[in-house]
Formats: sequence, structure tokens, C-alpha cells
Amino acid sequence: MPSSLGAYVSQIAFSVRNLEHAVRFYRDTFRLRDSGGTTAFRGPGAAYVQGVEGIASRTHWLQDDRSTLQLEFLQFEYPPLVPIPDSRRVCDIGMSRIAFTVPDLDACLARAAALGARAVGSIMTVAGGRRAVITDPDGVWIEITEDRRSGQSRVAGVALSVRSLSRALETYTTGMGLTAGDHADDGLDAQLGLAGAERAAVRIDGGPVWIELSEYRSPAPQPWREGHQLTDIGLSHVAVTAPSAEQAEGLFQRLYDGGWVRPNQPKPLRLGKLVSLMYGRDAEGFTLEMMHVAPVAHGILGFRPPRAADRWLLATLNAGAALLYG
Repeated sequence: MPSSLGAYVSQIAFSVRNLEHAVRFYRDTFRLRDSGGTTAFRGPGAAYVQGVEGIASRTHWLQDDRSTLQLEFLQFEYPPLVPIPDSRRVCDIGMSRIAFTVPDLDACLARAAALGARAVGSIMTVAGGRRAVITDPDGVWIEITEDRRSGQSRVAGVALSVRSLSRALETYTTGMGLTAGDHADDGLDAQLGLAGAERAAVRIDGGPVWIELSEYRSPAPQPWREGHQLTDIGLSHVAVTAPSAEQAEGLFQRLYDGGWVRPNQPKPLRLGKLVSLMYGRDAEGFTLEMMHVAPVAHGILGFRPPRAADRWLLATLNAGAALLYG
């Protein structure tokens, strides 16, 4: 459900090595809907809002059956990409995994394997059904739980390994007005290769999806790499949507005033009442995007498949960006 301030998680973003391969992997493995893409995220506007000088990307969106949520895939042309290190563990600080529910686990795993996934551990039976863990071709951990009651694959949530659970929890609850609940350990750490791990964890109700916050006590997590950016390969950031541009900007200002988020830019990137975008980093070092996208603009920003007019506008924007910024 939306927060007491009207906000909800609307996007989970990836930085990928190969846009076409990543989109095909997630679209075909989880039977997701294609919601278009753009090459217009470049130039001074992109650098201003994302906080990285010279940033440029090709972008594509996928959705499950909900119009309120998207997966965003970005192949950054600049700065140079930094891959996920082979030594990375799920306890290390950062966005650790994405979770899906699927109606047929065996069929989903077969599709994933054919597209380059790697199995992690063995299939387990948990309260919600059978569960498997795989990595995508870029090395992102994916938790997949079977739910035979549903005929549709859905994004379930995203997990973060944090330095301070209390500090991260305050950002999402006190800062954003989202609600938190307990999270019982159901053997997932062992399935992820961390048998015997000790952690405190809480799941935030983000509306369409949950956000799991974990503070590992053992094994000790590795910190962010020096110079970490949202362009590093893997899960990049989450975005939170508010009902209006004014509410999105007010909520972001609230996060700034409370010391929970440091903005990348002094003012939002605003297109009238249609779009408002803000990026920042929270006290834990995670990138957070705050947005409002009016329904009329959903087709050009991946919240529904583009219609004819959307495709024309996207082509115009892409051509203009290419002409101005290469």
C-alpha cells in the first residue's frame, strides 16, 4: 500500500553490460511486458539530475501486469562500466538481490538457464512455495518463489544490505511514511551460500513490492567500493513515486531537511505538471530517485507500452538528443 505520504516504490533499476541481452533475459524468463525505451537520457539534463558528469545511457523498460511498477534497464555509455566482482557476497553492502513470484518454477528456471542464468544452491520448499536462487548473466542474484495460485509472474521485492539497519529503516519509515514489518529467516542465507550468517532484517511495504533491509553481523560485509556510482553493473537504485509533482518535491525536501537524503541537484528536473525527477543518496550510500509522472506521459517513460503518439515523441526526443549530444 502507498505510504502515509502517498508514496510507493515504482521502479527497480539495473545497470547492464548489454541492453538487448538483459531485456531479453528478464522479458522472456519472467514473461514480462515490453514498455519501450529511449536513448535520450544524455547531455546536461541527465548529468544534472543523476549527478554524474557526462553520463549517457540507452534505456529500456519492462513491466509485469501492474501499471504502477517498472523495471528499468540502463546500458551506460559513459562513465565506463564497473562489473560485479566475482568475490561479491550477498551480505556485502549494496543492493543484493531482486525477487519474483512465478506460477511454474520449473518452466521459469528452464527459460532462465537457456538464456544464461546460473543456479545458486538447491531448490528449497518454504512457506510460500518452492524457491530457487539464480544469477542473471551480469551476476545479479534473483530469488524466485513459486506461487501456483497466480497465472502471472510478478516482481516481489528487492533486498539491500545496509551498514545500519536503524538508520536505513528511519529513511523509509519516518522519512517516507512507509510501513515496516518483521522478516523471519527462512533459510535464504544458506541458499545464497551464507549458511550460519547472522543478520537483523526488516521488510518495508513499498506498495507494489517490498524492500528488505538487512544488517549482517556475520560474516562482516564488505563496504561500497571506493568511487561507487549508480552506473556500476548490477541493481542500481529504486525510485519512489508520489501522486503529484508538488508532493514528490515536498517529500524529497522532507528527506533532505531530515538529513536522510543528500540531493544530486539543487532543484528538481521539472516539465510542468507532467514530470518531476530528483535523485540523491541516502545516508547509507544508496541512490534514491523520487518522481512524479502524469498518466499522459506514461507511454514515453515506460509505465505502459508506447502508443503511436508516444512512439513519435520518443523518436523525436531520441533524434534531438543524438544531434545535440552524440
